[in-house]
Amino acid sequence: MAASPSDIETLPGFMDWFVGEPDATRGEPVGVVEVHRIGATFSRSLTEEERAEVLGFLHSHIGAHKEYKLFGTLAVPLAEISGERIDEVRTVAREIELAGNHGGSYLDMKCMVGLPFGARRDAAEKKRATFGGEILEDDEKCALVAPLVIPLRQDAGTVAEINKYLAHERKSIGDVELDKPPVFLAELTMVFEERAAAEALRPRFDAVGLTTKVVEHVSKSVFWDVVGWQERWLVKTGRVEELMRPGVFSTAGFLGETERLDEVLKEDARTLASLGITAKDVASRIREIVGKALRRSMKSARAEDGHEIGRFRVRFLKWGGYQECPWLCTPDPGWASIDFVIEDRRSGAKLRGPGLIVHLIAEHGFFEGKESPYRVDPREAAEVLGLPRTFWDRLFRR
Repeated sequence: MAASPSDIETLPGFMDWFVGEPDATRGEPVGVVEVHRIGATFSRSLTEEERAEVLGFLHSHIGAHKEYKLFGTLAVPLAEISGERIDEVRTVAREIELAGNHGGSYLDMKCMVGLPFGARRDAAEKKRATFGGEILEDDEKCALVAPLVIPLRQDAGTVAEINKYLAHERKSIGDVELDKPPVFLAELTMVFEERAAAEALRPRFDAVGLTTKVVEHVSKSVFWDVVGWQERWLVKTGRVEELMRPGVFSTAGFLGETERLDEVLKEDARTLASLGITAKDVASRIREIVGKALRRSMKSARAEDGHEIGRFRVRFLKWGGYQECPWLCTPDPGWASIDFVIEDRRSGAKLRGPGLIVHLIAEHGFFEGKESPYRVDPREAAEVLGLPRTFWDRLFRR
C-alpha cells in the first residue's frame, strides 16, 4: 500500500494533468481518483491495485480531517409559525449547549423565510430588489430565500418580541403572488468528530419535531493540504508553468492560457542582454525607489499625490492579503501585498506592477507573461528607471 505522497508520485502518468488545471488543452485525464472531491489525476487507466494504493493514501490522509454535521431542520408555512414554537426549539438548543458533554461543537441556529415563485424568475428578481435574500433554483422552479432577523438566544428576545419580528416579516412580504404560501425555515446544526456522537444526539432534535440527518463532512483544510502537496510536486518536477495559468495560483494568472514559460523567460533575457542590464539590476532599482516610498509612508500620513523619491513620484496600494510565488518561495509579505506606480516626473512615463515582481525578477528572471495584466515589460522598465545607470546617475542619486 502507498505510505506517502512520494509513493504515489512514482506511479506512471501521475499528475500529467494538475488537479486544479482548468480546461486542459490536452483533453481530459484518463484516470481520476477522488475522495470527497479531493484526489489525483493520471494520463492513463489505473490497475485495481494502483487505484487501491491511491485510495488508501487519500482515505488515510482525509480520515483525520473528517467531521460529522448533525442537521435539524424545521419547515412549516410562515402563517403557522409562532414565537412559542421558535422558543421551544431554541430552549432545547440552549440546554444542549449548556450541558456541554455531548461531544459536539459549533452549535448554530438560523432562521429563514422562503418565497416560492415557481417558474417566475422575473417576479422573484423584482421582489428581491425590495425584500433582499438569494434566489435558489431547482427543476425549473425558483424560490427567494432570505434570513429572518430574529433573536434566538433566550436572553436576547422574549416570545412576545419574536412574534413582533414574525408579524413584521409577514407584513414585509405583502400580497405578492406566490406559487405556494411563504415557508418558515429553521436549521439547527452541530459538528462532531465521531458519527456515533452525532447519532446519539439526534433524539434531542427529533423531540422538538425537527427533521434530522447526519452528514459526513471533510474540512476544507485537507483539500488545500492535498493541493499544496501537488503544487510542490509540480515545482519539483519543473512544471511551474501549470501553476501560472489564470484561475490556478491567481485569478488573473502569471501567464496567458497558451503562453510558454520557457519562451517568455528566453525572450525577456534576450531583451535584457540587448539593453546591457540584468534582471537583478531592474529588481534592485525598483526595490530602491519603492522601498524608500514605503519607509517614508510609515513615518507620515499617506501623501495623496504620492511620494517624491528623487526624480520619481511613487504611489502604491496595500492589499489585505499577499500573492504567493508560483515557485513556492517565501517572499516578503510586505512586498507581496502591494501594487505600485513609479512615475518619472520629467517625462511622465510610468511603470506599474505588483510588489511581488521584485522577487520574481530578482530570483527567477520572470517579468510575468505578455498576457498577464501584472506584467512589467523589461524594456519599459529600463526606460522609466533610467537603466543602465551612468556614473553621473549614481553620483547624483538620480
